[in-house]
Amino acid sequence: MPKERRDPIEAFGVMYATDELGCWVWQREKRAGYGIFWDGERQVRAHRFAYQMACGEIPDGHVIDHVCRNRACVNPEHLEPVTHKENSHRGQGSWRKRQMQVNCDRGHPLHGENLYTDARGRRACKVCRKMHREDFHARNPNYRREWRERHRATERL
Repeated sequence: MPKERRDPIEAFGVMYATDELGCWVWQREKRAGYGIFWDGERQVRAHRFAYQMACGEIPDGHVIDHVCRNRACVNPEHLEPVTHKENSHRGQGSWRKRQMQVNCDRGHPLHGENLYTDARGRRACKVCRKMHREDFHARNPNYRREWRERHRATERL
C-alpha cells in the first residue's frame, strides 16, 4: 500500500525553529546556506516556497532577498522580492565590498579623475592600470610591433 503523503504546507511548518531575532531558521537540508524543501513535485528553495505561500507569486525579474541577512530564514516577514541588481547592492559579497572600496589595494583613491569604470561597471585605479601597462610593455618590448604586424596582415585580407 502506498505511503500517504502529507500536505507540503503542513510538512513545512515543522521544519524550522524560531530564533531570538524572529527568524524561522530552516532545520532540514541546506545548500549554500539556503533551505531545500520538497513541495510535492520537486525540490525548491524553502524561502521561495515560504514567500509564495504567504504572499503569492514572485514578480518576474525578481529574486527573494533576506532582509534579515540570514540565508536559512524562511519567515515571510523577513523576505522581500527585489531585482537581482538590488539584491547584489544590499548583499555582503565581494562585489559589494569592491563597490564600497574608497582606495585601491595600493592605496590610491578610487574616485574622481583616478577612477576608471569599464563597460561592465567594474572599477579600477587609473594609476595602477598605467603602472601595469608600463610593466607589461617593459617585459614584452616587441608586443606593439608584433601586434601592428598581425593587424596589418588581417587588413590586407
